[in-house]
Amino acid sequence: MKILITLVLIIAGLSAYGWYKSQPVSLCKTSESSTPYCKYVGKINKIYINEKGLALIFLDKEFDVNSAKSFGYEANSGRAMSLDLNQGEFSKLTYETLLLAFDEESEVELHARSVFQGHMKIDRIWVSK
Repeated sequence: MKILITLVLIIAGLSAYGWYKSQPVSLCKTSESSTPYCKYVGKINKIYINEKGLALIFLDKEFDVNSAKSFGYEANSGRAMSLDLNQGEFSKLTYETLLLAFDEESEVELHARSVFQGHMKIDRIWVSK
């Protein structure tokens, strides 16, 4: 009986860890190798673009704008991160990668070290299943 209870507790613990690990993460922090940055890990809710080249990537978990401001980033909203589609090849490749991640419902990790149109501006991206 003790073995059965132990196994149930182990399975419950692993399940809880899996649930915890799958929760979106949104934070701003210092970096040992470069400037402070804001980071989001999770899925994308929605993507918006306009004719002026602004793309907004809406997140599952909102940023704490005050945390971003504490690192000198004057972001007005934590609901989305931005991308300047007029910035050349990098922005186009990033946007295409974000569209694919959105379509496949993949998890993304986005980093931002500046602000564009009131939102943290994406400068790095990872996509995982």
